[in-house]
Amino acid sequence: MKTASVATFFAVAACSSQMGSAYERELNDERRLGMEKYSGHATSKFDKYDDIRTRCCTKDPEQPLCKCPVRNFEGWGGWWNFKAKWEDKCDTSIFAKSSIAAFASSNPDFSILAGLLKEYNLVEPLSGKGPFTVFAPTNDAFTDLLEKVDLGDIDVAAVLKYHVIAGSAIKAADLNVSQTPGTFNGATIKIDKTTRKENDEDIVEVKITDSTGVPAKVVIADNEASNGVVHAIDKVLIPDLSSGSSTSVEYGK
Repeated sequence: MKTASVATFFAVAACSSQMGSAYERELNDERRLGMEKYSGHATSKFDKYDDIRTRCCTKDPEQPLCKCPVRNFEGWGGWWNFKAKWEDKCDTSIFAKSSIAAFASSNPDFSILAGLLKEYNLVEPLSGKGPFTVFAPTNDAFTDLLEKVDLGDIDVAAVLKYHVIAGSAIKAADLNVSQTPGTFNGATIKIDKTTRKENDEDIVEVKITDSTGVPAKVVIADNEASNGVVHAIDKVLIPDLSSGSSTSVEYGK
């Protein structure tokens, strides 16, 4: 019993000096998020968890080191092993809540995409380890599609998977001038990158061409998540759905 009391004393003493401003924000931020008392600078739920993941889980050397008890306080095993419990959170709840699926659901510009991912059971895959590269159509892109195509006439799951490259997180800077990677639904897309000068600055443009031949443009690149990267695009990519209705294939032509 005395040993337990001594352990308690040292655990409290080790942390007390940080309690005023930074008493292991990383350890308690999950609770604080629920109480709307998050102590960082991010705003959306996704950004908050991504901030926690970056500051503590990834051990980014450019970020402040995690302090007591996550980094310094190993505990005595069992209930006291705060570090192990924290690292488990990094690999589970924090990872999932800063994933690509979480990014889509937290951003109002992708509410249609987020709803379809949920409806077609793709939230869990896109919350997984990855890594993934996702070309995410904005709500405006989906609205444009829905004006021309009835979703009931096409294989929506195949369309959604056509926006995902599994196995790598490809940022705009990593792209070649032209490439044709395979997607999650088995078909390929053509990605072209051009660079032009504007006011002495290099302006990079990325376009993705689907089976319709009408390219989508990346409007916001390199949105990072725990399991990959998301590029917002201005058009829904349509794979070859020749076994389905002609309207699905002819969209955009």
